[in-house]
Amino acid sequence: MQLFVYDPLLGVFSQFSMQRTAQLPYTDGAPVRLHDFLGSTTAETVWIDRRLLAAFGMLVKQFGAPVTVCGGFRRVMPGRSLCASPRCAGLMLDVGRGLPAPERERLRCLAVKSGLFEAVLPEYAAPTWVGLQKRPAPPCAPGCPFPELHAGDVNVCVFALQDALSVRGFPPDCGLSGCFDAATEGALRAFCRTKHVSYAGIVGEKIWHML
Repeated sequence: MQLFVYDPLLGVFSQFSMQRTAQLPYTDGAPVRLHDFLGSTTAETVWIDRRLLAAFGMLVKQFGAPVTVCGGFRRVMPGRSLCASPRCAGLMLDVGRGLPAPERERLRCLAVKSGLFEAVLPEYAAPTWVGLQKRPAPPCAPGCPFPELHAGDVNVCVFALQDALSVRGFPPDCGLSGCFDAATEGALRAFCRTKHVSYAGIVGEKIWHML
């Protein structure tokens, strides 16, 4: 499998060829296996932001005990729109399944108080696990988990854009790269033409919802 990890300090992706049973890079303090991050996803190309891994490692250190990961990533599926969470951008972890209920609630409260995550799912939305979300950029609108994107951007949300375009039948010539290049912009313009929507150089709420 090909794993892309975005490093915000360098502004680039590092690429790793891995087996599903391998440990994700940059998780020495809180090991995460690739198959646990993927859950039921069977795709051969996946991505994640290093900030999510760093935040999870710090949370586990504060918790003082191992915390299992039980999912988080999801590719865009044919016939479905982008999910209304950061999963398709590799910005979410589901953790703590198997912990006794009091310990799971302690972990949830600690995650909220730590300020390490922009969103922590409440118990009614995640009754048997703790959902941790990173949002490195502000969402473009309420109810949309993705930020505005512009040509030239490089980040995990560009991967989500490229993946959604591919599923809709407009794959960028560059494939999935996480880089909003000319090929991605061309595929986006073609998609927008079929929807009779103007594209003015910004991927915002309207385009995200169409995807």
